[in-house]
Amino acid sequence: MIKADVFKEIGGFDKNTFLYYEENILAYRLKEHGYSNYLIADEEYIHKHSVSINKNIDSVKKRLKIAFSSRYYFCREYLKCNCIQLAFLKFTFFVGLYDYLLAVKLLKK
Repeated sequence: MIKADVFKEIGGFDKNTFLYYEENILAYRLKEHGYSNYLIADEEYIHKHSVSINKNIDSVKKRLKIAFSSRYYFCREYLKCNCIQLAFLKFTFFVGLYDYLLAVKLLKK
C-alpha cells in the first residue's frame, strides 16, 4: 500500500515497464525520496499469482521475455549497471530460458 500523494510525488508507475518490476521501481523511488518500507508480518492476503497475465499471454516464453525486458530496464536505468553487467544479465537470461524450454520439451515426452 502507498498513500496517493506519495505515489504522485515519486512519479507513479514507470511507463517503460509492463507487468513486471513495478514494485522494485516503486521501492527504489521511495528510497530515493527518503521513505521507508515496512513489513506487516501478522497480516495475510491471498495473491492469485499471474492469473491475469496467464489469461492474456498464454506463452510462457513470451511472459519470460516481458519479465526480462522489465528487469533489464530496471538494472540499466535505476541500478545503473554497466555494459558488462547488462551483458551478463542477458547471457544468464538466455541460458535460463533455454534450460527451461528444454526441460519443458523433455517433460512432454
